[in-house]
Amino acid sequence: MVDETMKITITGSTGFIGTHLIQKLKNHELRLIDRNSKEEPIPGSKQEQVENKHQTLVTDLTTVNINTLKDFISGSDIVIHLAGKFTDNPEDSFNTNTFTTLKLIEACKQVNVKRFIFSSSYAVYGNNTDKNNQCKETYPRNPTTMYGLAKMMAEDVLQYYSKNSNMQITVLRFPTVYGPGIKSGILYYLFSAAKNNSILTIHGQGTQLRNYVFIEDIIHYINLVIDYNQEQDFEIINFSNNQPASVNELASITENITQKEIQKTFSDKKPFSLVIDGTKAMNLFDYKPQISLEQGMHKTWQWFFEQGPSFF
Repeated sequence: MVDETMKITITGSTGFIGTHLIQKLKNHELRLIDRNSKEEPIPGSKQEQVENKHQTLVTDLTTVNINTLKDFISGSDIVIHLAGKFTDNPEDSFNTNTFTTLKLIEACKQVNVKRFIFSSSYAVYGNNTDKNNQCKETYPRNPTTMYGLAKMMAEDVLQYYSKNSNMQITVLRFPTVYGPGIKSGILYYLFSAAKNNSILTIHGQGTQLRNYVFIEDIIHYINLVIDYNQEQDFEIINFSNNQPASVNELASITENITQKEIQKTFSDKKPFSLVIDGTKAMNLFDYKPQISLEQGMHKTWQWFFEQGPSFF
């Protein structure tokens, strides 16, 4: 898996997924782009500090000059674009998710980068409540959030470039990714409530469904994609374990793991479900996510209880 040393540029390198991915790829020549100046160690691990071994461009992709980007990424074998932001603010969402992608892919085209991997989201599908008919890659996109819309438009930008450049572009639609190092999301709030004996507010009745995949499985998939001999210029791949869980199920597992009863209230805010089918990735790479929800949540709670987020 990724045996030959490569020059790999990673945006969002100090984010949750980026931090874990860097450790997996630390033997390669990495070029890291992030608005933060230092890679944070993976919580609870004994990992090596690798930031001094690789070039780092500390910049905000929304404002960086394209010539600066071109100079930094020139010579890269592959660019992995993880940077983005979940926000419902229209201008902020499009700036951080769509226009940054446009600027980066244009820079890649001008310096003749051959491969580009983009971290999209299952939010592009919109509301899907049918766990027996999970969204495949061919399922119509119908985002219900500004974030999902911005990611969808970024995908369209990349598809255009795949037809008008020599790049092979892979779009990865991520589920909810969790594990040691999480700083947001429903599992973060559940564990916070357990640790602080605080009250958790749940939208609707807690029956909304999501796919939750542990960070180790996601990193393994990304490595498989790097090695993937893609035949098409543009390809979309879902990552999923095909085992969606409701918020109520997550709460029950949390209570079993922590041996604490979660104090819950329910709001009138209408929730929505998002469930996606990961069969294509499982077949392409002959790999299924290995960490069960219970195992992954237990690993995450161990970190959360013992260390927790730096700002906790």
